[in-house]
Amino acid sequence: MTHSIAKFIKCFFSQYLPAQKGLAVNTILAYRDAIKLLLCYASDTLHKSVEDLCVEDIDESLVLDFLDQLENIRHCTARTRNARLAAIRAFFGFIAREEPSLLPHSQMIRTIPLKRTQHKTVGYLEENEMQALLNAVDLNSRTGVRDEALMLLLYNTGA
Repeated sequence: MTHSIAKFIKCFFSQYLPAQKGLAVNTILAYRDAIKLLLCYASDTLHKSVEDLCVEDIDESLVLDFLDQLENIRHCTARTRNARLAAIRAFFGFIAREEPSLLPHSQMIRTIPLKRTQHKTVGYLEENEMQALLNAVDLNSRTGVRDEALMLLLYNTGA
């Protein structure tokens, strides 16, 4: 038996994300974009209309190909790829909760690992730059004294 993906999408975006998960509007929009891209990719790859797609059509290999396409064709970064994958994982987690018979299928997709990303090294202020910052504080006001104390604390603790 195949399961239409349309009913899951409707419940996921209209009820689950805003009401049960309480996600912010921008997060829901990011999830929407990720699922929309996946559905368009699946439709093009499988030569089916989006309306005719079933949950079973979107398998692990299709999702992996989609993620590769994001990086290689659309030139998305690994962070963007991981954000899209997080949305897809959340969607298939929802599907598994709504339709337990799809749990094994959903688990295959939810176990796709995130891609490792490079962490950017945070720069630091030179001594003269820090001194210029401290000199900009107005020590004649209470907030200025507070600001200088906070900046000195952060500077002296290496934060």
